[in-house]
Amino acid sequence: DEKRVFRDDNGNYLDVCEWEGITCNHDGDITKVDWTHHTVILEGEANLDFLPLSVKQVIITGLEVSITLDPNRLPPGISEVRLWYIDVHAIQFDKLPSSILHLNTDESDLYGNFDTKALPRGMLYLSMFDNDISGTVEWTALPPEIQEFRMYGNSLVGTADLSHLPTTLRVLEISGNKFHGTICLTSLPDALESLRIYSNRLTGDVQFGKVYPNLRSFEASCNTFSGSIHPEHMQITEVNLDKNSFTGRIDFSLFQREGNSSLRLSHNQFHGSVLLADLPPSLYRFVIDRNRFDGSLNMIDLPRGIPLVSADYNHFSGSLRLNNLTERRLSELHLRYNSFCGSLDLSQLPRTLRHLDLSQNGFSASVSLNALPDGMKTLNLSQNPLQIDMDILELPASLISLDISDTVFRGRVRRGTLNIKVLSESNAGGEVELSLLIRLI
Repeated sequence: DEKRVFRDDNGNYLDVCEWEGITCNHDGDITKVDWTHHTVILEGEANLDFLPLSVKQVIITGLEVSITLDPNRLPPGISEVRLWYIDVHAIQFDKLPSSILHLNTDESDLYGNFDTKALPRGMLYLSMFDNDISGTVEWTALPPEIQEFRMYGNSLVGTADLSHLPTTLRVLEISGNKFHGTICLTSLPDALESLRIYSNRLTGDVQFGKVYPNLRSFEASCNTFSGSIHPEHMQITEVNLDKNSFTGRIDFSLFQREGNSSLRLSHNQFHGSVLLADLPPSLYRFVIDRNRFDGSLNMIDLPRGIPLVSADYNHFSGSLRLNNLTERRLSELHLRYNSFCGSLDLSQLPRTLRHLDLSQNGFSASVSLNALPDGMKTLNLSQNPLQIDMDILELPASLISLDISDTVFRGRVRRGTLNIKVLSESNAGGEVELSLLIRLI
């Protein structure tokens, strides 16, 4: 809105130092341009080739603006350039002013060939995720004091030699590229807090060799890593190893005991038993789908504070006791496609439970759905030899999906009571056998 940004209420043009998002020094020289979708509404084109020499910071984010940027013509003393979610086009790294400490061009349709040696030697932060930057990274030529290197979602290739990174590096995010080969993680900087290397073509074992004191997040999913989990992996607050080829047993008692934590190990070949009592009480996400874990699951041992447990497509068996769980904070429980059997008691589920999937197991006998938690949204009991006892009026008003297909339905469906879609029905009332999918809309 040009009138609101550059003019006063009477339509008169404002002095440049009075424009929204413009900061000037005592001499009236512009030192900062801060135009975001929170401060101004602008669209069209912006040419940054003619910025005043006094400008130290340029922040333009989230606007419908196409940027013309010749790095060679940026003010020689500029220290910060942030151009997020806009149309920047090409960049030449060898023309960046040596004064730049912070460069951010996330999601800006930017393309060009990455030149590690051309980066300003004093650079501290580089973030260019979700662009189309190509080429390789010369890992030994990174700026010596860089703290954050975020280049995920580009087209970078080559190997990832992480054995000689700058000691100051706190964040390394190179996911969603085309890096290949094995990777060495035994000489990472002690300052490192976040390491994200998922969605590449990396292979081999993943060994740290030691516990890194500050590493809180390690995401390596969607590669072809193999081998086993090592004790040092379990000292990290957030671990994501989904969709690899890891094997072996896991001692969950070694996992980080303090702080919010997440453990994702799905789509691997882990096996052995899972003792829920060994999980850290601070865990907020426990995902082990599509592995080969077996044995029983004693739900009463689940730490009270864990909100999400997902163990679909494993080999768990035996009975599953879900009673006496009312004080748990569990919000989602997914145990689809295992070999659980016996009866089910759903009358004492956690009050916080919103999603429950027990489909494709071997549960049998009669189960009542008349005492589900008030806030439950989805329930899937399909493909179990169960006898379902249910009165539609007793279901939670919050329920949006109920799948009891391939079970024996015992109860009444009262037409006109709720807006219900019955895909396959045989007699509305009494004892019937049917393949039934009900969605409460």
